[in-house]
Amino acid sequence: MHRFSFSHLADGDLLQSARHEFGSRRLATARFLAQLAEIDARELYLPLAYGSLHAFCIGEFRMCDQQACKWIRVARSGRRFPALLEAIADGRLSRSGAVVLAPHLTEANVAEFLREAAFKTEAELERLVTRRTRTAPAAGSPADGSTGAADPSLSLRTVEPESEPGSAAKPPEPGGAGLAGLAPETHPLQVRLDDEAIQLLRYAQALLGHAEPSRDPSRIFKRSLKALVAELERRKFGAGTRRRATPRGASANPRHIPVQVRHQVWLRDGGRCTFVSLTGRRCDCTGPLEFDHIVPVARGGESTADNLRLLCRAHNRHMAERVFGAGFMKEKRKAARADRPTPARTHAPFDGDAVRCLRRLGLRADEAREAAANSSANPNAPLDERVRAALQWFGGGGGRRLETAPEPISRAG
Repeated sequence: MHRFSFSHLADGDLLQSARHEFGSRRLATARFLAQLAEIDARELYLPLAYGSLHAFCIGEFRMCDQQACKWIRVARSGRRFPALLEAIADGRLSRSGAVVLAPHLTEANVAEFLREAAFKTEAELERLVTRRTRTAPAAGSPADGSTGAADPSLSLRTVEPESEPGSAAKPPEPGGAGLAGLAPETHPLQVRLDDEAIQLLRYAQALLGHAEPSRDPSRIFKRSLKALVAELERRKFGAGTRRRATPRGASANPRHIPVQVRHQVWLRDGGRCTFVSLTGRRCDCTGPLEFDHIVPVARGGESTADNLRLLCRAHNRHMAERVFGAGFMKEKRKAARADRPTPARTHAPFDGDAVRCLRRLGLRADEAREAAANSSANPNAPLDERVRAALQWFGGGGGRRLETAPEPISRAG
């Protein structure tokens, strides 16, 4: 008899055993989410050569992309709101239900949300969220800046099925049911374009003419990506540019990295983070990448190819903390934030009525907008008071002085 056979159990014992196993599964899920959140807080994935918690979940636990995103979302929400994990552990909320609720939880609504969500199905939770957030604009609606003229056959997202817990993410087989009619080594892609992008696409098709008679958007997209990548490589490390026979003199900045050196390091490291864990695993992050001095500049390191390497942003910070200490780097980051210039004065919301009055008084459109924005008047003050304050700013040194007295404000309004 194998360990997954329960034919020997009596009916009551079988039911009791199933209830116990399911309860243990809920508790184990809540504990795993709490552990995942703690791993995230301590950034324990960095020494293991993972550039993010997302990459760690895929590499260590064989989650698929969507599954990793969902686990991480719930884990981070559970760290912020422990009541969410308690609800999962005692069965009031499933993990899939927690995925639905997590993006909408706040300090103000978490208790009420969890009370209303108890023992509801995923469909019921979606209706609950919709009812409580129905005032928020839906993605892709006119309220979020998109237009109804976008071609629905061109909407940018890839869709992958979620794997079972603990299973590895596998790419779909070429010619499978989900990829019927597609050639091998092609990938379905759905893109949503606004009016400007559509116009650019149509214009590109017209300019290509006989060079691309099929006018296939996917082929034009590929050509555009090749041109973009070439331009970014040229700007980032001078790829494709002619090398000077006599290079320029050395920069006074010891952190300056010559273009030729950048290009050499990028090709040598293969455009990929070079951090390697103690087990020999190399980080697979390809962006955002930074040039790191192996011997820091502060300790005499130079900007040569032998002293430079590519690191992802997370591992660059991790190596700096290894060399200088986490406390020192934390204080350096705090000092850097303190040295940043203070943001400019926040202007009042656009006052269309005042701008129209100022235009009638003889100010140009740009002058009227600037004067109204810099006015010291309360935005809720009467219109004539707002216009007077704008004129005082404009004629009192904030803008150019008025050469002629404006018409009475009452006439301008």
